[in-house]
Amino acid sequence: NVAAASDMARTMHERSSDSLQRTDQHVGRLLKGLAEFNQKRVTNMVIHLAKSDHMLWKKRLIDMILGRGAIELSEVVDHHTCRLGKWYDSEGKKEFGQNPAFDEIAEPHAEVHALARSAVEKFNRGNKDAAIADVEAIGPISDRIIELLGRLEH
Repeated sequence: NVAAASDMARTMHERSSDSLQRTDQHVGRLLKGLAEFNQKRVTNMVIHLAKSDHMLWKKRLIDMILGRGAIELSEVVDHHTCRLGKWYDSEGKKEFGQNPAFDEIAEPHAEVHALARSAVEKFNRGNKDAAIADVEAIGPISDRIIELLGRLEH
């Protein structure tokens, strides 16, 4: 059972990693042309970047669980300090402050950061099972954030 679970986790990780690599390449192409974008496209780019950040952090947490990378607790910033949080508290609020989807982002975003911090703390103290539970709990919450960000795109 442990071997099967490990194989499944490895397969999921590889698929996620491939998907994230394609997303990262796409974001890189978009950033190169940023100077040519109008404001609408810049806003969409920031939203795409925020989505990518969330996916990349999920990948880092999965890598940590699988022993493919370490995360120091100091790397897990609060939900106001990450790229999405900074955008949310400034430009995002100016442009989307009246949009209900924008308001709905705050709570799950804070929850994702709290769970990530908890997972890293638990994993670094040797409580892998509890860390796995926290990482698994992040999945649907992060998906909700991605969905809400998608509703903001023009």
